[in-house]
Amino acid sequence: MPSGNRCPLSATNGSKRTRSRASLSARLRSSHGTWRLRGAQPSQRSGGSTWYLAVVSVPLFFFGAMSPYSWFAAERIRQLIPDAQWRPIFAGALFKANGRSSWGLDDRRGAGLVDCESRAATHDLGPIRWPTPWPTNDVLVARAMAFATTQDLLEPFALAAMRLAFCEGGELGELRTVQLAAERVGIDGEQLAQAVQTPAVKDAVRAANDQALALGIFGVPTVVVNDERFWGDDRLKQAAIASRT
Repeated sequence: MPSGNRCPLSATNGSKRTRSRASLSARLRSSHGTWRLRGAQPSQRSGGSTWYLAVVSVPLFFFGAMSPYSWFAAERIRQLIPDAQWRPIFAGALFKANGRSSWGLDDRRGAGLVDCESRAATHDLGPIRWPTPWPTNDVLVARAMAFATTQDLLEPFALAAMRLAFCEGGELGELRTVQLAAERVGIDGEQLAQAVQTPAVKDAVRAANDQALALGIFGVPTVVVNDERFWGDDRLKQAAIASRT
């Protein structure tokens, strides 16, 4: 848990990691391939991916980088649910598929900002510095998280991106902001800029969203434990209890 009523500092790694294009495709298939969930019947989704609707064998943490509630959960989940597997998604597409929209774009915005600022203080994350504008299209950062997965840097990159957004006001719809988050954890910014345009990365984002939809997820953050879905930062402790039973 962060201390001192301030945003935690992002880790910096000066080393640069590079992968060949063939390696990138292989690692994306490994990270986002078909998941066979226990005792399930297949459900065909878009793009040829097949997901299985049933009980998952490990806790899954679905989140979006532009969601402040996802950030609150991401800062705490490793302590509460150590074995949770992180599943970054393109939240805008998830909302659209479920006929929903972000609370930041309608008359819930004012109350939502106040609630987020209160929760940030409760979690000792310091004052939020909201990006301007916010929210915007999160497809770029979703693709960047898919690429970071292939570099074995998903968690540090996702945290760096969310801290950059909500501690420093960085706009994650802008490439330079996403590159800065990448560089803070040792990912080459130019390599990332090229990777997010590749079919392999785009397919990985679609596959992650397909899995979320197949599991009945309609918002972030959501933790799936066995056959239960825990939506919201305020249900993270309940998810942790369920993961231990």
